[in-house]
Amino acid sequence: MRILFVENHAIFAKQVCALFLSAHAVEVVASLAAARKAVASENYDVLLVDYDLEDGKGDELVRACRVSHPGLRIIAVSAHVAGNTALLEAGASAVCAKMEFDKIQSVLEGPPGEGGTSRDASPVRKPAPGNALRAAGATEPSPAAAAQESGAAQPSLETARLILRPFSLDDAPTVVRQAGRREIADTTIAIPHPYPEAQARDWISRQSATWREGREIVFAIVLRSERRLIGAIGLREINSEHRQAELGFWIGVDWWGRGYATESARAVLGFGFQSLRLNRIYAHHMVRNPASGRVLEKIGMKKEGLLRERVRKWEIFEDVVILATLRSEWQGAQPP
Repeated sequence: MRILFVENHAIFAKQVCALFLSAHAVEVVASLAAARKAVASENYDVLLVDYDLEDGKGDELVRACRVSHPGLRIIAVSAHVAGNTALLEAGASAVCAKMEFDKIQSVLEGPPGEGGTSRDASPVRKPAPGNALRAAGATEPSPAAAAQESGAAQPSLETARLILRPFSLDDAPTVVRQAGRREIADTTIAIPHPYPEAQARDWISRQSATWREGREIVFAIVLRSERRLIGAIGLREINSEHRQAELGFWIGVDWWGRGYATESARAVLGFGFQSLRLNRIYAHHMVRNPASGRVLEKIGMKKEGLLRERVRKWEIFEDVVILATLRSEWQGAQPP
């Protein structure tokens, strides 16, 4: 069987081919452009398509192939429910989520159906409305389920002194001024110094999609009294299978020492356990940044270990502390 595997993670693709696709002739490409070129010049029996690609979304390719190659079997292979749902809606024949790639052979051997494109080609069928998660193999709704199924916008949270809302592109100059301070960048991995406004705008513009896909939620921390943006906080690496996510935050230097990090972190912790139904929320901080560690301890996280030279910041390898709290611990700490 000739297979075109459209996947931008080279190591993952190599492992999958070695473990599960060795009996087939497989070509791996990482972008929409390369996939379009390959489909136009070669004949394939099956197209395996991820959703997030180097130069766009996989559903663009699926729609194009449904027109140009109506008999081609197309299997959605995203790690995320929303991604697989989008691929199915674009015309994919079946789903084999990345976490279930040991089942890819049975999906490939499934009956092709009329024209080789029937959604009955896989044990996992196109979801009925409101049932996307179960069709993708989940036994109960996963994190961000309501948003994924209904397309709901990211919510906002409120505390006594703060509003936690989605970022907008209008916030980009403020993000650059505050997050771009060397004191902030010094102890965070992803924030550069200096911080180009174009990079801030790109970061903000991606947040709506990562929320809809159930991978991440980021809040702008805003003072209620002044409507002033003073920081950011969120949950990333949201894992539907294991019900966990990583908490991260930064507060502008001018507002350090006023309890805003703790106040916003408590709100996001509650959101994670109540609304996203997570079981575990964890966080990291560099050893030389004990202030962040104190914030995490105040919200109930417990130290789980020390990761020696876990990250590199400005050419220096840094030791990192990992802390976490569980849903049961958080519930036990709530007032009756």
